[in-house]
Amino acid sequence: QKLMIYLRTIQDGFIYGSINLSRRGLFHFPVEVLQAGEYITSLILSYNDIEEIPYDISSLSCLTVLDVSNNRVKELPEAVGLMTGLREVYLGSNNLRVLPSSFEKLVHLSALDVQFNPLDTFPFHLIDRWSSISTLNLDTERMVVLPDGATQSRS
Repeated sequence: QKLMIYLRTIQDGFIYGSINLSRRGLFHFPVEVLQAGEYITSLILSYNDIEEIPYDISSLSCLTVLDVSNNRVKELPEAVGLMTGLREVYLGSNNLRVLPSSFEKLVHLSALDVQFNPLDTFPFHLIDRWSSISTLNLDTERMVVLPDGATQSRS
C-alpha cells in the first residue's frame, strides 16, 4: 500500500532528485517513474526481481545515476545510450550477455559495474571514449572472450 502511494506521488510529479525503490520486491520496472522525467537525477532499483528495462527509460533525461544491480535484467535497451548525462551505471548481478552498442555515447561515465553477469565479451574499446571513467567492475572469469588490448593499462 505504501509503495503504491509512493509511486502515485512520483507519477504526480511531487518527487525530485533521487528515487530509491531498492528491496521492494518489484517484478516489473515501475513505469510511474517515467512520469517524473527531467526531475529525477538518481534511480535506484537494486535488489528486486526486474527482468526488463523499458525503452522509454530515456525519458529520464537528467538521470546521472542508474542502479539496477541485483535484479534479473537480461538486456538493456539501446535507449540507455541516449541518456548522455549518465555518470554512474550499476548493472552487477543480472543476466546480461552484452551491453548495448549505444554505451559509446555515455562519454561522461565515471563508474560502471557489470560484475557477476554472464557477459560474453566487454567493449574495451569504449574505455578510451569514457575519458572520465574511474571505476570499472568486471567479472572477467565468466567472459568468453577478452579482446586484444584488454589487459593493457591506460596511460
